[in-house]
Amino acid sequence: MAITRRLLVCVLSAFLLSSPLLAQTPPAASNITFVQLTDAHLFDDDAANNSAALDWAIARVNRLIASGTAVDFVVYTGDLGLSRLPAPPRNCPASGTRPAADAWQLAVDTVAARINKLAVRRIYFLPGNNDLVREQVGDIERYRCFLAGVQEQLQKLANAQAHGPAPVEVTNLGPDVAVGIHDIRLLGLNSASLKNKEEYQPWCAGTPEASADPAIHAACPQIQVEELSNSLKGANPALLFTHIPYLKDPYPPRAKELPGAWDIPGSVRTAWEQAACDQKVVAIFAGHFHDGRRELYGTGGRTPLQVAECVSNKIWVAPPLAVKHQENQTVQARGLLVATVASNAVTRCDIHWYSATDSADKVVTTDCRQDSAHAGAPGTRDAMGKGTRQATGYIAMGAPDFMRILPPFPSVDSPADAVDVAAFQQWHEHASLTRRQLAQADVDLSYSRFSEAFGGEIDPIKTPLLIHLLDRVEADMSEALNKAKAYYNRPRPYQRFPLDHVCGFDPAPKPDATSKGGNSYPSGHSTFGWSVAVTLAEVSPGRAQTILARGREYGESRVVCGVHYPSDVAAAQLLVSSIIGQVRSLPEYRQDLSCAQEEHAMAAQALPEISSECIALRDRLKAKTAAREP
Repeated sequence: MAITRRLLVCVLSAFLLSSPLLAQTPPAASNITFVQLTDAHLFDDDAANNSAALDWAIARVNRLIASGTAVDFVVYTGDLGLSRLPAPPRNCPASGTRPAADAWQLAVDTVAARINKLAVRRIYFLPGNNDLVREQVGDIERYRCFLAGVQEQLQKLANAQAHGPAPVEVTNLGPDVAVGIHDIRLLGLNSASLKNKEEYQPWCAGTPEASADPAIHAACPQIQVEELSNSLKGANPALLFTHIPYLKDPYPPRAKELPGAWDIPGSVRTAWEQAACDQKVVAIFAGHFHDGRRELYGTGGRTPLQVAECVSNKIWVAPPLAVKHQENQTVQARGLLVATVASNAVTRCDIHWYSATDSADKVVTTDCRQDSAHAGAPGTRDAMGKGTRQATGYIAMGAPDFMRILPPFPSVDSPADAVDVAAFQQWHEHASLTRRQLAQADVDLSYSRFSEAFGGEIDPIKTPLLIHLLDRVEADMSEALNKAKAYYNRPRPYQRFPLDHVCGFDPAPKPDATSKGGNSYPSGHSTFGWSVAVTLAEVSPGRAQTILARGREYGESRVVCGVHYPSDVAAAQLLVSSIIGQVRSLPEYRQDLSCAQEEHAMAAQALPEISSECIALRDRLKAKTAAREP
C-alpha cells in the first residue's frame, strides 16, 4: 500500500507541475471591518477601573476612524454586568420617565451617553452570563429591556441636537436576525446561560408552561441552534457572534467543572457543531474570558482550549475590558479586537491592548491573524502551539504570487480528479488504527511534532535561534497560503463524500451537496509540515532523510483524517518548495540558518560555543521575549 500511495502522489505531483497556471486575477472581495468590545462589567466590582477601560475603547475606535480606518460597526459580545442592577421597569423600556437618581435609569443613561460618543453609528449587542441574574435564561427580559432603554435614550440624545449626527443604531443579534453588510450576514447566538444546564433547563423543558414566554423560548439552546441551522441555508456567508466561546474555559474552577465548553444535550451539541462547521460560517467571534495570558486571545484553534477542531479553528476571542481576575498583574490582557473579514476568510485581526497609562493614541497591538477558515496558517503560534509571536518573514515585498506557483485543483469528474479521489480513498479507508491515531495527533500544528525526527528539542527557551528561523519561514508561507485557500475555495472531501471518520468531528459530518466552496486547497497543515521539515533538514543535513520523511507523513495525515485530498498536500509541497527557493538566496536567511546550525551543534556537544553574531541575536530574541511576558 505504501508503494501505491507514493505512486499516486507522484502522478498528482506531475499533474500540478504540468498544468497551465491561471491567468486571471482573484475577484475583489466585499470586506467588512468591525471592532469587537466585550466584558466591560460596568456595574460589577471595580466599576471605575472598568469604566475607564470602556472610555479608552470608545476613544480608540474613534481614533481608528479619524486615521482613515473604515469601521462598519462595533459589536459588544456581552457582560455589561446587568445582573447587579435592580429589576427592570414593568413598562419597559420607559427610558427617561423614571427619576434620574433611579439606579436602572442611571445605568441606561450612562451606557447611552458612552455609546453616543462613537463615531461609527451602528453597534450590535449580545447578552453575557453576567447580564442575567444567576445566569438564568428566565431573566432574559432584563437584557432586552435594558437594550430597548438604551436605544430610546440614544434617540432622545439625537433629538436634542438639531444638527447633530444620526442616533446610534443599537441592535440585538440573534440566530435568525436578518442583518447584513455587503454580502455578509451577521448572526448571534445567546450563550449566556450555557455554562450550566440548570440555568436554562427549567425554562426549556418543552412543556407549555416552560415555553410560555416567547423571548425565553427563543433563548433556549435547541431553538437557537435550529434557527441558526435554518439561517445557514441561505446562500450568503455569515459571521457568528456569541458571548461564551465554544472552547474549554481557562478559569481553573470552570476548567474542572466543565472541561467540554457548553453544557448542552448531545443532540444539540451535534447540531451546533454541524452548523458552526458549515462552510458558510466564515468565523465565530466571542468574549467571556478574563485570563491574564495574552496568548489566549485571538484564534482558539491552536490552543489547549480546543473542543472540536472545525469549530475551534473558526473562533476568535476578544480580550475583556474589565480588570476581573487580573487585578494584581503588571501587564494585563485587556483591550479590543479589530477584524476585517471577506466573504470567505478573516483577512485582518489586531488586538489593541489597554493600559491605564496609555492614551487611545498610543497603544500596543498584536497581529492575531491566522487562517481562520481552517487552522493551518503557520507562523503565528509558538513551537508548542501556544502563544503569539510577532515574526516577520524574509521576503521583503510581501507574499509571493501563489497563482504563478499553483495550478487549479483537479476539476470534478476529470481524469486527474479520478486519480485524486482514488488516492484519497486508498489512504483514508485503509489506514490502520495506529495510523489514524497518528493522524489525529498530527492535527496539532506544533514544531514539537518534528522533534523526534530532528533528533533534538525544538523549544522557544532552549533553542531560540531555531525557533526564530522557523517562525520567519512560516511567516513567508502564511500570507500566500491564506490567499490561495481563499481564491481556490475548494470543498473538502467530507463535504463531497460520506466518510466514517473525520478528525475533529464526532460524528463525521454528512456530505453537503449545497456547499459552494471550502478551504481544502492547498492544505495548511501540509504547508506548515513541509516547510518545517525542509528548514529542519537544512539545519541538520545528516538527518535530512528522516526529517523529510516525517514531513511527508505529516501531510499524509490530513488525507487519513478525511480533511484533504492528496492533491491538496502536493500543492502545499509545491508552494513551500517555490517560496523556500526564494528565501534560500537571501542574506538574512543564510545568517539565521547559520546561527540555528551552530545552536544545534552546540546542543549536540559538537561545538563549544556559538559565534558572537549568533550570541547577539540570541540576546536580542530573549530581550524581546522578556518584554512581552507579564
